[in-house]
Amino acid sequence: MSKIANAVIWGTIGQFLRIGLKFSVTVYLAKLLSPNEFGLIGKVSIILAVLNTLGTFGLSSSLIQKKNVSAVDYSTVFWANISFGLIFSTLLLLCSSLLADFYNTPQLTSITQILSLSIIINSFTIVPQTILIKNLQFKQLETYTFFANLLSSLLGLYLAYTGNGVWSLVFQNISSVFFLAGSFWLFEPWKPSFEFDRSSFKRLSGFGSNMAASGLLDMIFSNLDSILIGKYFSTSIMGFYTYSQSLTKTILNVLVGPIFKALFPALSQVQDDNVKLKEAYKKFVGIVNFMVLPAMCFIIVMSEEIITVLLDKKWEGLAQYLRFFAIISIIYNHCAININIISAKGKGRLFFRLEVVKKMILCGSLLVGFQFGIFGILISLLIYWLITLGIDVYFSGKVSEYSWLQQIIDLIPNYLIVIFNSMILFTFKYYLFKIEYTIGILILLTTVNTLIYLMISYILRLEALFNVIALFNKLRKSL
Repeated sequence: MSKIANAVIWGTIGQFLRIGLKFSVTVYLAKLLSPNEFGLIGKVSIILAVLNTLGTFGLSSSLIQKKNVSAVDYSTVFWANISFGLIFSTLLLLCSSLLADFYNTPQLTSITQILSLSIIINSFTIVPQTILIKNLQFKQLETYTFFANLLSSLLGLYLAYTGNGVWSLVFQNISSVFFLAGSFWLFEPWKPSFEFDRSSFKRLSGFGSNMAASGLLDMIFSNLDSILIGKYFSTSIMGFYTYSQSLTKTILNVLVGPIFKALFPALSQVQDDNVKLKEAYKKFVGIVNFMVLPAMCFIIVMSEEIITVLLDKKWEGLAQYLRFFAIISIIYNHCAININIISAKGKGRLFFRLEVVKKMILCGSLLVGFQFGIFGILISLLIYWLITLGIDVYFSGKVSEYSWLQQIIDLIPNYLIVIFNSMILFTFKYYLFKIEYTIGILILLTTVNTLIYLMISYILRLEALFNVIALFNKLRKSL
């Protein structure tokens, strides 16, 4: 587990720096821009995400899952990704006006045409990034990603400050992919050969196509809510929705992003040993929930104060959306851990079938929720994720011998501590003190809340706390 621990540690360092930067820049951009401008980008981001998923064809997952990968395999996947990227980039460029007509937003035509270039640029990053992930070289990966984000963020801030509106977000997005691709090609030793092996492609696409189909289904159906909102609600509501979703994802990534990156390759390495697989899986579940639960519960209780302190008055309506997505993030976090075990065991067909069933449930819940407006959609999403959690936990227990009942028993202490901690925060906010919140007060409350959480966890000897401490001790020794 030493190599895995190192991957998580270095990934965590880079992730904190990179996503801390993203969080700061996103908040500052929100002060300079309006929900309407974030809504415009949100509408294009949906189709970009779908086409980028299609462009990988699940081949990167196949490379990670396969134990022995040859140089020919890597080159084959690289040229396949370039071909798919070129096709989908051209397709989006040609269909940009159709997308603008669908959303009845003419401004989207030029925005989509520029952003279509990011698909082909992104295809150059897939194999180099996969090699680093497979080898658990997260120190290098996070370094490249951080500096790509830093340069693109500076560009975006400059454009926003000089009054370029939505174009600051457009060029921030596309330059981030460009700088990342440049970093891989300048500093990484791997370069593709001019080889394409059809048998290698066929072999890798067997597992990869199932994963790609699952990923595509997930991408399309998971964005059905955004498509509905973008089509039938105002661009400002779309801005509130996408910004709150992005903000909670950013916080989730800074807390457990490196752990999730290491999760699939780590579990794949022990996929044939059920004892080691269960042990590693149980440890991941405990660590991830220990870090995510208190952060999301803090957002649920303090969402209004966070918006008041960090953003402008034009964002006042964001708090309700933010609270919903914090709750959904807790549930999603459980689902993501459990579905990884199915991928790691190479159960691509089961993975795909489960995705089909879950997306049918999503369609039904959104169809009902849409009848009750924007908050009907949010409630329907919450119900969908609860059902999804039940499905993922049941089937992951089947393949890992870590049953849903064992998971619940292991997580109950952590949940009870977080609920108690949140009740203290809620009492402080509504019954003890009526104060004007500032950034200093928010930082103080966050610090005190975290210390209380850690203290109670230590007193009750919560296993996840000591696993986290072990990770930090490993970090201290490696520095």
